[in-house]
Amino acid sequence: MPLRSTVLRSLAASASLLPATLAAQSLRPSGTGFSLSAAASLAQVTTDLAGRDASSGSATWRADVQYGVTPRLALVGALSVRDIDQEGDALAVRSVDLGVRYLARAGAAVRPFAEAGFGVRRFSTNTVGGVEVSAQNTGPWAAAGVLALVQGHWAVEGAATYGAVRFENWRAGGVAPVLQPVNYREVGARLGVRYFVRVR
Repeated sequence: MPLRSTVLRSLAASASLLPATLAAQSLRPSGTGFSLSAAASLAQVTTDLAGRDASSGSATWRADVQYGVTPRLALVGALSVRDIDQEGDALAVRSVDLGVRYLARAGAAVRPFAEAGFGVRRFSTNTVGGVEVSAQNTGPWAAAGVLALVQGHWAVEGAATYGAVRFENWRAGGVAPVLQPVNYREVGARLGVRYFVRVR
């Protein structure tokens, strides 16, 4: 077989494989199915008791599970525990957040997103005579940020965050003391990684 014919056949065979190769390289998460995230969260926390505001910074970790119903819309469930040192008082707020995420650019490598929902938050402190005083309530939360795919199943994301709740049904030592309500809010940011279970 002439050398030229052999070279042409080889080039033709390589060219026929090129679309499949490029398609494999361009595979990225569609956003549907399950994904897992771990993020560092930093917030300015403010408590308002009888018109007296107290603020402090607080850092914590946040974990979430999402299920993409469509490439643009996902259901969100998240957990976090925030320990706060506020004017010498040790406070803790445990949160379970439920909500939805909307992605503005489905299928792109960089995808802006917005999240919103309601969280169940439990406030507790042991600074009142060594007895734990706690309250639980629901309140809104929201976030807006950007997700960037880095490789395969993995992405990094960052967002500005907001949450608020009013604590008023207090418990202390098994009884319900009469205490003034506390308005709690946090404004901050988070940065983390996300793993998509399915890539297609």
